[in-house]
Amino acid sequence: MKGKLALVAACVALFGSSIASAQEARAVRVDIFGRGPAVDARAFREVRTTIANEVVENNLTKFVVNGFGIEGGFSACVELRSGTAANELYTRLRRIQPDPRTTSYTLTQVAECAAE
Repeated sequence: MKGKLALVAACVALFGSSIASAQEARAVRVDIFGRGPAVDARAFREVRTTIANEVVENNLTKFVVNGFGIEGGFSACVELRSGTAANELYTRLRRIQPDPRTTSYTLTQVAECAAE
């Protein structure tokens, strides 16, 4: 019985710490590039518009572009005022589905944007 209780306690501790760390993430890394052919123009426009809406809503605290792709696109980090705003942006960006034959698209939630 003690073994089962210890296992349950360990699972609760791990689950609780993962929730806390997810809530601390106030930024989203966005990488969208062409894979040889040009980047999916519609998807790239949607990504830029979605990020621009955060500027208009005054939710953005930092926007760092780390590089541009030869075939179009960019690697960037968007930092927002709160973890809730970052989660909402991540969800909206996740809905964008570029053509996988022409475009590489990845999103990662991070604690903050590192400016170089």
